[in-house]
Amino acid sequence: MNTLERPLFTIEHQGRRITGRELLRNRRQLVVQLVHPYGLLHESLFLPAFMAQSGLDLEGPLGDEKRALLLRGLHDHATWLAALLPLLLRALPPDDPGTLAFLQHMDDALHTAHTRTTATTVPLSALPWDHPHRFHREVTWLRAHATLPAVRIALPTTDREYEWQLLLLLFHAAQGRPGKWVEGANWDRN
Repeated sequence: MNTLERPLFTIEHQGRRITGRELLRNRRQLVVQLVHPYGLLHESLFLPAFMAQSGLDLEGPLGDEKRALLLRGLHDHATWLAALLPLLLRALPPDDPGTLAFLQHMDDALHTAHTRTTATTVPLSALPWDHPHRFHREVTWLRAHATLPAVRIALPTTDREYEWQLLLLLFHAAQGRPGKWVEGANWDRN
């Protein structure tokens, strides 16, 4: 099943309607992607073996509860990133050697990800940079195989999944692809 054909679900959080998509859900694993507002960000949850052995699984009511919890967290994180990204961009002067090293490292890592990713129905490079399927696959590959840039901005997160998502968004922003976060869309390309 294509990533974009996966079921959507909506919750209320802080007086707002938030829409997410289940990218993966089985007895021991759940992957949720934020669709609206902001979009692109995703988070994974793995049920430890001892919990699965005790009869718990993520396909039933526990999975529904965790799915909503992950989506709330993703929305809060996206709101935080929306405020943080412009500050990080200002910390990347265009002609600075650290900026150039960061951009080159990310470009090389993404090129490697595209050449080494197993074949899918649509090559990742054929999709736009902000396509949810492409973003998810790139982050998944980077987290599993890539090394973090040697010249880095100290990121205020210890979660490696979020760190790669933030680095990838920062890379695209530094390339001039996204403009700014807006409600109702992944990026405003002004």
